[in-house]
Amino acid sequence: MITSKRRVQHELKKKSSNYRRNMQVGLLEGIPATVIYMTLGGPYLTGYLLYLGASSVQVGIAAAIPALTNVLQILAALGMQYINNRRLAIIIFASIHRVVWVLTGLIPFLFPESLWVIIYLIMMFIAFAGNAVSSVAWTSLIADMVPSRLRGKYFGLRNAVINAAGSVSLFVCGMVLDHYGEDIGFAFIYIVCAIAVVLNIILFFAYPNVEFEKSQETDIGKRFLLPFRDWAFIKPALFISAFLFFYGIVVPFFNYLMLDVLEISYSWVSIITIIHYITMILAYYYWGKLNARFSTRQLLMWSLPIIGLSCLAWGLIGLLPAVPVLIFIHILLGIGLGGYNLLNFTFVIGDTPKADRPVYIGVFMALTGLMSFIGSTLGGVVFDWLANWSKEAQVYGVTLTIGAVLVLMMAVCGERVFGARWRLPKKSNPWLGRGA
Repeated sequence: MITSKRRVQHELKKKSSNYRRNMQVGLLEGIPATVIYMTLGGPYLTGYLLYLGASSVQVGIAAAIPALTNVLQILAALGMQYINNRRLAIIIFASIHRVVWVLTGLIPFLFPESLWVIIYLIMMFIAFAGNAVSSVAWTSLIADMVPSRLRGKYFGLRNAVINAAGSVSLFVCGMVLDHYGEDIGFAFIYIVCAIAVVLNIILFFAYPNVEFEKSQETDIGKRFLLPFRDWAFIKPALFISAFLFFYGIVVPFFNYLMLDVLEISYSWVSIITIIHYITMILAYYYWGKLNARFSTRQLLMWSLPIIGLSCLAWGLIGLLPAVPVLIFIHILLGIGLGGYNLLNFTFVIGDTPKADRPVYIGVFMALTGLMSFIGSTLGGVVFDWLANWSKEAQVYGVTLTIGAVLVLMMAVCGERVFGARWRLPKKSNPWLGRGA
């Protein structure tokens, strides 16, 4: 009897130890990944594209490519039924993403200037196609690695730590860009990211290959339709997709407006962006703590309007100095996106049935990605059309309009879509989702 009890205690202790180790791996792997994402995909993506000679339309297309390639997640999700090794899928496809994206730094050395932007867009599409496939496997794996009771707190802490690391790299790269110029500055950025790619790939091998619970639905067509028949899931998914369509028209162009229209220096843009990420870091932590008390849907409904307010705040530039207003705008955006990014993730992994989670993830990412792509592409066309208009029209003509639309959408539809109330509940809500 005693031996049996000790055996059970030993197994529980071993299981707990494995959970902790796996979560530590997930945290460490995210650091180099975020350094790559924030330095190649943040304000310096816009800066590098302008350095290559891109127009605002091409900047919009580049900003929309990650969203467009998310459509491939549906195919990846359906294909997950036929693989057993999610870690191997992550290693292969995430490595393609990191390596190909970093190789865009060689474009000025290998191709004629007339092809620079086109080659960049092609390579970026290939890179993010790999990322789309790996994301389904990674999201499914990390959901199985982290106990459901710890998800909100863990991902809040993880996002805070990895974004802190990314913010440091962003600041250093901004200083190098301003001090040494674009030629040396972008070379430095790509060298840092090349080192991060090597570290990131090494850490992929430390992930566990957790046994994958496959869907009981063997018919591929019926499995694809499962999320669409789940009204509790598809209703907020469709609403968030519509929200991201309008979001895509203006928010990806905040850096374009700062760098090309307002002509803010790289140093100030990097400082503003770092303040944005510091705000996101704090927001991740506090939204994660709130997620232990209130439902994901409740918190999503509270976080999304803040993104709309960040767009409306651009109107203050006509009344106040630009830099303080831009800092305020990015603080609001950091609070809103910190909540959305964390809660969107916990919604997808926690509010979906475990065995069918990959196809739910694929459908959600495809819907939101497609609408974000259309929105960002349209935004590029709009800002290109406004290029010959006054600076005032470019800076807050579109931003104010879209901000009003986003806030109005939440005010009119928020409660019905998310099934929650705007007022603070009198009692905490422990419900975090249906998934295990």
